Amino acid sequence: MIGGVPALIKVLLIFTLVLVLNRLWLHLGLALILGTMAMGLWFGNGATGSLLIIFRGVSDSECILLIIAIYNILTLTQLMSRTGQMQRMITSVRALAPSRRIALAILPAIIGFLSMPGGAAVSAPMVEAADEEKSLDPAQKTAINYWFRHAWEFWWPLYPGTLLAYEMSGLTAWQFATVQMPLSLFSLIFGAIFLLLPLRLGPRKAHPTGKISNLVLSMFPIILLMGVWVVAGAITSRFTRSNYPPLLLGIWAAMTWVHFMGGADKKTWMDILKNKKTLLILVVVAGVKVFSRMLGTPVPGGEKIVDLVGRNLKTLHIPELLIVMLIPFISGIVTGLGVGFVGSSFPIVLSLAAKNPAVTHIMSYVVLGYGFGYIGMMLSPVHVCFVLSNEYFNTSTMRAYKKIWLPSMGILCAAGLLSYIASHFG
Repeated sequence: MIGGVPALIKVLLIFTLVLVLNRLWLHLGLALILGTMAMGLWFGNGATGSLLIIFRGVSDSECILLIIAIYNILTLTQLMSRTGQMQRMITSVRALAPSRRIALAILPAIIGFLSMPGGAAVSAPMVEAADEEKSLDPAQKTAINYWFRHAWEFWWPLYPGTLLAYEMSGLTAWQFATVQMPLSLFSLIFGAIFLLLPLRLGPRKAHPTGKISNLVLSMFPIILLMGVWVVAGAITSRFTRSNYPPLLLGIWAAMTWVHFMGGADKKTWMDILKNKKTLLILVVVAGVKVFSRMLGTPVPGGEKIVDLVGRNLKTLHIPELLIVMLIPFISGIVTGLGVGFVGSSFPIVLSLAAKNPAVTHIMSYVVLGYGFGYIGMMLSPVHVCFVLSNEYFNTSTMRAYKKIWLPSMGILCAAGLLSYIASHFG
């Protein structure tokens, strides 16, 4: 306890301040930086000391590499969109889909491999086109578009929030994927059971027969990225523990392919490189890193803030798992962003996990916190993809909620199950 107020209460109040500031339309990155400053002052580091911690946070080599990686990821997705590579991929997939239900789901799922703000707006017209008889309820199409669009966000590294969670967790790529990938499988299963099977559809209209070769060619940038990442990672692991150099090599290889195949001109590149939304996401990443650094900084007296919080929890007997579930869930609802709920809640989640350094314990907390934060994000009324899907299909938020609440509950149960398995049988 410092200054009469328990460290836990201080951190929770500052956390609430960050969410409220963001809800009042202050950018999340700036809200996190202000929250970091407030934390430093309240815990006695002073203005100069707090500013120094913030500077060290953003100038850290891992922070710089993370920002570079996310910037390049978002640049690649925009380049694929602007050169038509994405549309070619979608056309190939539609031609190969064996049924109308699969056609409805696979199009947003393919778009989901490419992280982009408001990506559901890209896949919505495709879902509408797949409804060939125009017989589906708008809320059904909203739910299908929205749910399958985000099925990969638990582990796919092109999502800034996923990459941030992976980097913050300290897990290896294999450990992170092992515990997170099953959530994508559960997402597809629950989406099929609750969103696709209830549909009443007539026979599919005839389409030109698709070719596997066309699909492979259209998805080659993604295949190239993953291939270079794996091969380069095996080589660079002998010299560095950082995962960013091989990832960047994979992204740059994919960019080079898309550029030469798509013929992006100078104006296209300048528009992409100066994209405002991309730059704002980078501010969020910087805010996350300084917020995390402050939590791990010793305060007057020598103890770190996270250690003080842990001591408070033991004294108050608050169930840790309840905190691990609720804080990311609330963050997801308030921010409506993967990078938002990870950035604002995972410093607390991982500080609790750090008390037991066993890898399986950390994996248990990561999958539980991420699963609950993800569903909070999916149920958020300020999630851009949710808003855009509802707007495109001209349906209300409540009607869409009625379609996605059952698969959402399924994911929460699955996250709890995977957390239990990781902690007891890992």
